Amino acid sequence: MKFTFGTVTDRGLNPKRAANEDRFLVLEERGLFLVADGVGGRRGGQVASQTVVDVFAETFAGPPKLDVRLALEAAIVEANRRVFQKSIASADLEGMATTIVALAVDGRGVVIGHVGDSRLYRFEGGLLSALTEDHSEVVEAVRAGIISAAMAAYDPMRNVLTRAVGAEPDVEADFKTVSLTDGVRFLLCSDGVTRHISDKNLEEILASPFHPARICEVLKQRCYAAGAEDNLTAIVVDFGELRYLNAEAPSAESPNATAQGTRIEVDFRVPVETTNAPADRAENVRTKQSSPPRNKSGTAGRVLRNGFVLLALVILGIAIGRYYDSARSWMTQGWSGLDSSDRPGRVGVSPPAVDPDLAAARVLFDEKRFDKARDQLTELKRRSPENAEYHFWHGLAEYELKNYAEAINDFNEAVRLDEHVPEVYAHLARAYSAIGDRGKMEESLRRGRDAGSPRQ
Repeated sequence: MKFTFGTVTDRGLNPKRAANEDRFLVLEERGLFLVADGVGGRRGGQVASQTVVDVFAETFAGPPKLDVRLALEAAIVEANRRVFQKSIASADLEGMATTIVALAVDGRGVVIGHVGDSRLYRFEGGLLSALTEDHSEVVEAVRAGIISAAMAAYDPMRNVLTRAVGAEPDVEADFKTVSLTDGVRFLLCSDGVTRHISDKNLEEILASPFHPARICEVLKQRCYAAGAEDNLTAIVVDFGELRYLNAEAPSAESPNATAQGTRIEVDFRVPVETTNAPADRAENVRTKQSSPPRNKSGTAGRVLRNGFVLLALVILGIAIGRYYDSARSWMTQGWSGLDSSDRPGRVGVSPPAVDPDLAAARVLFDEKRFDKARDQLTELKRRSPENAEYHFWHGLAEYELKNYAEAINDFNEAVRLDEHVPEVYAHLARAYSAIGDRGKMEESLRRGRDAGSPRQ
C-alpha cells in the first residue's frame, strides 16, 4: 500500500526553551515513523531524544532481521539502556529521559509502540481516535476515579510522566497492532501539539483535503496562535491512493522550524520476512470497517468548502492567540479575593495579573525539577503566607517528592485561605490516597463537589 507523509518540528515561542528537545525519524524504505520528546535539564532532553532516533535508525537499517514488533521492542529496550547509562555517567545529563511513539508498517497493518505522553491518532471515516494512552499521573488518577476526564484536561500536573525511556534501568512500553485501510490517516505528535490543540480541533484539521505536509504546517500555525509554550513535533501519514487540494509541500515560515513532506507517494512493499504477523497478536489487533465508497459528484465543491473552513479556523486561531495570555491566566490562576461580581465575563473587569515568581516556579515543574520548585515556593510562602496558590503549588512539589504529609498540610492551608483554588481538593484526595487514607480521600472529593470550585 502506498503512503504519503509530512513532518514538522519547531522550538516554539517560549523564551525559556532555548533548544528543541523533540526529535523525529522517518525511514521510508522500512515504513517507520517515530517522534521522541526529550526531558531533562540543560542539554539532557536533546541527548535523550537523539539517542532514541540513533538506536531506531540502527535497528531498522538494512534488510529486516526481526519481526516488526520484535524490532520495535528491541529498539526501545536498547534506547532505554543507552539513555539511562548516559544519565548516570554524566552530571550534566542526570535525570534525562524521553517519550517515544513509533509506527511501523507490517503487511496490511501497522505496529505501534509508545512510552510517555507523545501520542498517535487515527483519522478515518471523518472520526478521530486515539491509539495511545498517556503514561501520566493524571491519566492514572482518571482511571482510578480520583479526578474526572474534564478536570484532567486542565490539571497542572498533567505532564508529569509515570513512564519514560531512560528514567529507570528498565522500561515498560505499550504495543498495539491495527489494520490498514485505504484512505486512513495517522498523526504522531509530541505533547507540544496536544497541549495547544484539542482532539476536536485535531479532528477538524485532519479532515481537510490537504497534503500531509500542509497539515503539519497548519498544526504548527495553530500551536503558534495558542502561544506555542513547548517544542512541537508532528508526523502525518496517509495510506492509499489520495488526491490533495495542494500537491506541493509548504516552506517553513520561521528560521527555527523544519517542515518536510513527500512530493509523491511511496509504494511500500513489505519484506518477505515480515509479511505474516504472529498468531499471538490477535488480541492486540483493532479492526475497523472500511468507509463506504464516496460519491464522486460534488467532490470539488466539498474540497473548496473544506479549504475555506480550514482557512477560517486558522484566522480564528490567530485572533485567539492575541489574547492567549489573558485567557490562560483566567484558566490557571484561580480567583482568590474576588467575589462573583468581579469574575470574567463582566464588562470592564480585567483578569488577575500574572505572578512572575509563581510563573518561574511553574517552569521548574515543567522541567521536573521539583526540589528546586519547592525551595522557591518555600521562600514565596515565607514572603506571602496568605497566598493560597503558593501553598497549593508548594503542596504539589511536596507530593512529587513523595512527602505526602507535608503536601496534605499545604493543600489544607490553601483550602483555608481560598477553597476555590482550582483542583486543590482533587490533589488533596490524591495525597490522602497515597498514604492509604481512603476515608479522607472520599471526604476531600465530596468537599470539592460541595465547594463548587472551578473545573470540579
